[in-house]
Amino acid sequence: RRWLDEAAAGSPRAVSVVGEAGSGRGALLRQMEPEVRLRGGSLIVARASNGGVRTPYAMWSQILHALRRLPDASTKTWRELRHLDAQIPGADEEGAGSKFRLLEEISEYVRLAARARPLVLILDEMQWADGASWDALDHLLTQLERERIMLCLTVRDDPTLTEISRRREALGRI
Repeated sequence: RRWLDEAAAGSPRAVSVVGEAGSGRGALLRQMEPEVRLRGGSLIVARASNGGVRTPYAMWSQILHALRRLPDASTKTWRELRHLDAQIPGADEEGAGSKFRLLEEISEYVRLAARARPLVLILDEMQWADGASWDALDHLLTQLERERIMLCLTVRDDPTLTEISRRREALGRI
């Protein structure tokens, strides 16, 4: 609750909950929903799935879809976001397809959404997330200043997932 209060007051937070499979990491975080609502905020959950080909930016596509449905969603025209959610206003422009511009737009869209209300974004089962979703998370964290955002990751405690351990360490340095 303290971290939620700090995030709601404009000190962004990132939290990771690490545990064994079936330990209730995601359920624990979803129990914050009444507290988030009491603060006038929104709790959004995106979940990575294990299996098959991992779709780039899958986690952020889910987040954008949920943010777009909020009553005060941004109506700005975006060059890259429409590739992740076709319902987001976009324009066909020459030079589309820039990864850096996409990362910038994801960050800006999320940050704009946090102006209207505190946001708690739960990225569940991050050990299964695609590399591009991790890159977008990394980029967003470097952009946060005074936004009312709390990012929560759930990750399985599995020593064989060395890439995930490295990514978590990198995020910890931010």
